[in-house]
Amino acid sequence: MVELTNNWLDNVTGEHSFCYPGIWIPELYINRAKEFCRHLRSCGAKKIIALNFGVGGNKRKALSSTLEEKLLLTLLEEQDTVILLDKGFGDEERAYINRLIRSVQEKGHRAAHVLIESGTLENIRHGLVGIESSIGEMAALIGCCNEFIGYDSACQHISAALAIPCITIFAGSNNMRFIRRWSAHGQRGCNIVHIDTLNNPALIDINDIISRIMLLRGIHNACPQQ
Repeated sequence: MVELTNNWLDNVTGEHSFCYPGIWIPELYINRAKEFCRHLRSCGAKKIIALNFGVGGNKRKALSSTLEEKLLLTLLEEQDTVILLDKGFGDEERAYINRLIRSVQEKGHRAAHVLIESGTLENIRHGLVGIESSIGEMAALIGCCNEFIGYDSACQHISAALAIPCITIFAGSNNMRFIRRWSAHGQRGCNIVHIDTLNNPALIDINDIISRIMLLRGIHNACPQQ
């Protein structure tokens, strides 16, 4: 969509400089997010990863709680890593994410729950933090993280607009033109892990998906920030 918009603007204005997407976040949210993430880093967290498993009500975009839990556990194999997991919107999404957090906690990892507007600071250097926030507050948090991972949703575009490396798990469509049109586009790495859930859902290999995500993360982390 960003490329199409730029082409349209080029045709209208006659200018050909590429314009990347941007967002404007209230200063209150930015300051709150900076303080929260600064505190985590002061506790020893070397990497903060934002995750969102929301799909805007379109369940075709999601895979399974099995994959989501394994992804969280795989990421937490890296020392001094804190994952900020967005609890989404509404009671159903929050209850689902709470169950996921509880399952990860039962595997031996530290977990916490934070309502961002309360200003609560968690003394945690490694583990999973469930985040309850508005979309603006979550955007500010993403902007303070090292990377973002999630399904095809608003947060991938927020991450791209904030120049935070993102990986989108793209399911629910096999139309490559559609996927390209709605993929995130930003000044830093925006990558897609496409999953064919339509033709051969029984052949979905969770381990392969996790490996592809981790490979792309390795490429992101190997590239110096601009």
